Amino acid sequence: MHSFLVMLALIGTGPAGREAVRADSQSVVLELHPAAAQYRGATEIFVTLSESTRRIAIDCAGPEPTRVELLDREGRVGLTWGERPAGTLLLEGARDIAAGQVRIRVAFTCAWADSGGGLVRTGRGARADVVARLSSSGASRAFPCMLGVGPQRWAFTLEVPTTHEVRSNLRRLRSGRAPGVRTTVFRSRTASPVDSVRFEIRPRTRR
Repeated sequence: MHSFLVMLALIGTGPAGREAVRADSQSVVLELHPAAAQYRGATEIFVTLSESTRRIAIDCAGPEPTRVELLDREGRVGLTWGERPAGTLLLEGARDIAAGQVRIRVAFTCAWADSGGGLVRTGRGARADVVARLSSSGASRAFPCMLGVGPQRWAFTLEVPTTHEVRSNLRRLRSGRAPGVRTTVFRSRTASPVDSVRFEIRPRTRR
């Protein structure tokens, strides 16, 4: 199974090709409420374009996007996007996408996995728990991600109900609380493959 974002290929009118794109880092935001039937989230992928282009094709499989946004050094780029044959998502800008760093944000909604890879939920209701199993195929089932390009710097922002706690092997940067939920930001210490990332959401011990 291919990853959601295996590679970026420029399809402009000029000579740009795969070598024009460099993946820098990925940031994942997940709203994980184990009692719900689905979870929501978004992935932000930061890449560097060596030259401007009007269109970017994304090789994709996995959670279906509900929204795609793109920002370059000149600001937000109006996009037309849709699925193409062979699992490719084509992003076409209303103007040229400027060379330099580009941020692509893909929002999605996804059902829990009951087994195998992805975000695997055990149990139902308020005492259910979730474990991330992020092999390459598991990651592509869990959230949109760019894989197959070597180690990346990862950031995960996880929102969970206050009835649960989050554990991860990533470095905890900060945590905040709102009514009924706690949001925690984690980041990898070094560039690493996605299958090295671990996190789990467990019900807090009753006292």
